[in-house]
Amino acid sequence: MPLFRLRQPKPQQKSELCWQDQVVQVTRKAMKSVRLKLHHDGQLRVSCPHQVTDAQLADFLNQRQPWITQQQQQLTNHRQQSETINNARAMHLWGRQLNFELNSSLRQQFEICHQQSKIYLRQLPADESAANSLHQQVWRNELKQHIAVSLPQWQADMDVQVAFWNVKNMRTKWGSCNVTRRRIWLSLQLAQYPKECTEMVLVHELTHLLEAAHNKRFYQLMDKFLPEWRDADAILKNRAVF
Repeated sequence: MPLFRLRQPKPQQKSELCWQDQVVQVTRKAMKSVRLKLHHDGQLRVSCPHQVTDAQLADFLNQRQPWITQQQQQLTNHRQQSETINNARAMHLWGRQLNFELNSSLRQQFEICHQQSKIYLRQLPADESAANSLHQQVWRNELKQHIAVSLPQWQADMDVQVAFWNVKNMRTKWGSCNVTRRRIWLSLQLAQYPKECTEMVLVHELTHLLEAAHNKRFYQLMDKFLPEWRDADAILKNRAVF
């Protein structure tokens, strides 16, 4: 009988750190380095080893302040651009601005004319809430139509098969994959960006069915199936508006 026991890893510990009038979400877990993220909701989040103190984290954030300021400004610019572009008179679809135009003779609620960069509406949205509902309906229809064509092609190329897929209005991530159940979700927000971005996220989630972790093999597979994936990834990381 062995005279020793394997040491169990410490469970994750979540806390908050007040840094320069900002609340930073901190997760301490079994890892070797400190990682910093600015999520799309504007929340600063840090992951770090258990032994890192709050004072050390504050020093780390002070060193990264130029990067944090730059990323926060980019996020603010994106929100301002998005509010300007997606309103009761226009919306962003597949990386282009489409203007609304009334056509009361339409049988359906809307009709998209990409050649003229217009969306013909049977009735113009009465307020911001109605406009937001219209945006999401258009994005959902367009995104699901695109995925329905693109997904079978990628499944054949990558030799993988999902059991379920759908889209939902995720604002903190572009996609997700449940490897065990082989289920993938894509963010409704992708419909605002060039179709290459949707392709990249789709391939990303399908690659998780071949390699669950974000390790060297995962990115080698991404390079194999979609060599130009970093271009689309850069667009989404910057949340660039075209």
